[in-house]
Amino acid sequence: DDQKSGEEVGTTHNYAGETDKTISLNLTVPVNYVLADNDSLPQSYTFKAENNAPIIVHLKHATKAESTSKSVVRDIIFKKPTGTVSRKQIVTVNGTKTIDKVTGDQVGSTNWQDAYFEGMDVPNVKGYVPSVSKIERANAKDVTTPLTVTVSYTAGNQTVAVKFVDDQKSGEEVASQTKTGKTGQTIELSSPNDKYELVSPSSYTFKAENNAPIIVHLKHATKA
Repeated sequence: DDQKSGEEVGTTHNYAGETDKTISLNLTVPVNYVLADNDSLPQSYTFKAENNAPIIVHLKHATKAESTSKSVVRDIIFKKPTGTVSRKQIVTVNGTKTIDKVTGDQVGSTNWQDAYFEGMDVPNVKGYVPSVSKIERANAKDVTTPLTVTVSYTAGNQTVAVKFVDDQKSGEEVASQTKTGKTGQTIELSSPNDKYELVSPSSYTFKAENNAPIIVHLKHATKA
């Protein structure tokens, strides 16, 4: 056995004969073995006058292919503003491994076939921007540990029109502005100039959508 430092395999065969006589050996390779590379199985032997050294046949372990499979997991975590939602993908990957027929051990690496985690669209959340727009399709054949893909959402940009009206002049519009911010952000409102004092509202929180114009009520400022 060339893979076990030349350890003898099977039964030693003893042959007897006369000088210069050729005999048939009728040798067979032991079960679970094959001939070593560049070696052959002698079919006959001719006896010498002396020094008939043992015939050495070099062997190596036979192998066999076995089917195998593994299940691999990809967790998709959506960290939405309203709470975390997760989806689990499980893919079965089939493969073939080589087994040493003498030791029963696996030889080399498993040859895994292609198998894929399916892609998916990222759920839309009004007023927020996801960190990725799509979960990509991915090959699972080389995956050895569970995968996790996390999608986070950040507040999107918002704008709102602000109209300032004079409550002492029947709601006459005296100024206008455009305010910018992020979904869920609260901004402070103030008088557009020193001629007026703010009545209400004093603040505004941006909605995820449909930020209708804000009517800000003012009254005339006074001085001593």
